[in-house]
Amino acid sequence: MIILIGNGMLATSIKEVFEKELAKIKYPTYDKLWQFTRKDFDLSKVTLEELQHCITSKLAGGDPTGYCYPAGTILINCAAYTNVDSAELDRELSYEVNASGTYKLATFCKQHCIVMVQPSTDFIFDGRSPFMYSEYDKPNPVNYYGYTKLIAENMIQNSGCEYIIVRTGWLYNDERGIIPHFVKRLKNGEERLNGVTDQTISPTYTGDLAEQILCIVKNNLRGIFHATNSGDVHPDVLLKYLAEKLNIERKINDTTRFTFYTGRAKRPYVSLLSNSNLESLGLHIMPHWKDSVDAFIKRNFK
Repeated sequence: MIILIGNGMLATSIKEVFEKELAKIKYPTYDKLWQFTRKDFDLSKVTLEELQHCITSKLAGGDPTGYCYPAGTILINCAAYTNVDSAELDRELSYEVNASGTYKLATFCKQHCIVMVQPSTDFIFDGRSPFMYSEYDKPNPVNYYGYTKLIAENMIQNSGCEYIIVRTGWLYNDERGIIPHFVKRLKNGEERLNGVTDQTISPTYTGDLAEQILCIVKNNLRGIFHATNSGDVHPDVLLKYLAEKLNIERKINDTTRFTFYTGRAKRPYVSLLSNSNLESLGLHIMPHWKDSVDAFIKRNFK
């Protein structure tokens, strides 16, 4: 059984990928995916008892009395406060969702022997290392969003539940995220486009990440894993790559990270994660970022 929390970009891709897999292969314990959103409960406000009652009642068909969760049940928590800039101002809410809310879910998982899958972020690192960050590097977040996600990781590990923490970054799908944002700006005919030259990222397609999470679950792995599309790029180069692929002529003005993010939350200089744990197991299946961006353009514009 799969319990999915959230309905954002990643949750939508996970639902699609996991339901497709469930329809193809009938696992005894993964026979259905149940999705919960803010309409069911607000993770920033719900108590542990209310959360447990809500989830169990839905799964039990209305009567939670004596309900037992099947062995091998997986809970994937995609609910998060992800606005990095707003998190600096609305610290209480971002903490309640990302940290306290996650701990409630981890406690729930521990109580019912459920494996918890928690997406996390490259923003738990400060970006000052000249190398890609491995799963064993020491976190040091430079903004409050990264801090709350790191606290969430620690809370999960201290809860005693079985867990899979998947760190990623710079997510996008066909409608939202860095790639659709850049494409929209290019197509809107903006005369002045700024591309950051001193930041390094790896744009990651949510569909690829969902397939990677499925792979981790199917192989019964536990622990912390980094999962991003392969390769890296500066935002200014990414903008120019998209303009070329879309046959759009625009002047891309070079700017620095310091200038671009003035008045906003700090960002790491280097947001690169080494997918070393999955690669060492021969299980890193995510393509190069160019391949995923090319596929995005083909789906949407050709």
